[in-house]
Amino acid sequence: MDYLEEHTSEYEQVLCTDTRDVIFQDDVFKYFTKYDHYLGNTFEADDIRGSKTGKVANYVWITNAFGKIEADKLADKPIICCGTVIGTPAEIKIYTEKIWEYMGNRNFHGLDQATHQYLFYNNLLPIENFIGSDVETGAIFTAGIFKNPKIVDEKILRGDGGVPAVVHQYNWHAGLVQLVDNLYREKDFQPDENFRDFQSALDQVFCLVQRQNFGAATKFFINYVAYAENLNSYGEQFLKLAQLILQHYNPDAEILLSAVQKTLILNANINIQQMEEIYKVFITSEKNLHCVNPSFKNFIKNMLFAFTDIFYKNNRQDLGRQYLKLLSDWRD
Repeated sequence: MDYLEEHTSEYEQVLCTDTRDVIFQDDVFKYFTKYDHYLGNTFEADDIRGSKTGKVANYVWITNAFGKIEADKLADKPIICCGTVIGTPAEIKIYTEKIWEYMGNRNFHGLDQATHQYLFYNNLLPIENFIGSDVETGAIFTAGIFKNPKIVDEKILRGDGGVPAVVHQYNWHAGLVQLVDNLYREKDFQPDENFRDFQSALDQVFCLVQRQNFGAATKFFINYVAYAENLNSYGEQFLKLAQLILQHYNPDAEILLSAVQKTLILNANINIQQMEEIYKVFITSEKNLHCVNPSFKNFIKNMLFAFTDIFYKNNRQDLGRQYLKLLSDWRD
C-alpha cells in the first residue's frame, strides 16, 4: 500500500483483481467516472442462496465464516464478486484494511468472498460512494457461471452482447482460454532488454517461460540472474521457476532447467525442505511427461541423481537413500 500511495495521485483509480484469470479488453477506468472517490463492486447473476443456478458455495462460505443466521439473512442478496474490486486509492486502502481486520490469519477456502459480502451488506465499510457493476451490462464480466460466452471479432461478449472492459474467470471456458492463447501467448513475445537488474530479469524469465520462449528465458537467466550476488534469499523463487518450467516443459527447456538447478545448489542456499519439494516436483513431472516425451526421462534421471549427491554432501544420507530408492522405483 505504501507503493500505491507513492505512485498514484489522490484521484487515480485502482483495480484489485486476481490476474491469473482476468484479461482486459478496454480501459476499465473510463466507466467509473461518476465520483472522485468510490469503491466499485461487480454483481453476479445469482443470489447467495443459488436460486438460479443451484450453486450454494457463497451460502456455505458465509455460514462457515459468520454462521447460519448471517447466511440466512443475506441469502436473497445478489452475489458480489470479490475477484474484481475497483476504486480510488483511499477507498481501496479502507477496503483492504477492513478485509484483513476480519480475515486476519484465518485461512480456508471462500473466506475472502464471504467477508467481502458480509462487510458490504452490513454497511461495515466506511466508504461514501459504492458503484455496482452488473455482470450482464457492466464494464466487468464474470464469465464463470455463464454457459459458452460468445466471441465476436476476437472480443468476449457479456450477456447483453456488449464488450466488457474486463473479463474475469475466462479460464473457466476452454473456448475463451483458446482465444487468450491465440491473442497473447502464441505471439513472438520480445522481452525488454533494458530490464537488467536482478529482480526485473527474473520477472522476465518467468514471463518468457509462460510463453515457452525458452531461448530468451535461458539468455536472461544466465546473463542477469545465475551469477548475481546475494542469491541466498531467492531459493523459493527459483523453486517456483523450476515448477513453472516443468509445467511448460519441452526439450528446449533443458538448458534453462539445468541452469536453475545449478543455481539452486551452488548459489541460492536452498534448505533441505526446499530440496525435498523440488525432488517431488521432478518425480511427479517425470511420471506425467516421460511417456509423451521420452527425452525427459534421462534428463530428469540426471537431475535427480545430482540432487541425491547434494543430500550426501550435506550429511543427509538418510534422505539420499530415500530418494535413491524412489529413483529406482520409477526409472526403469
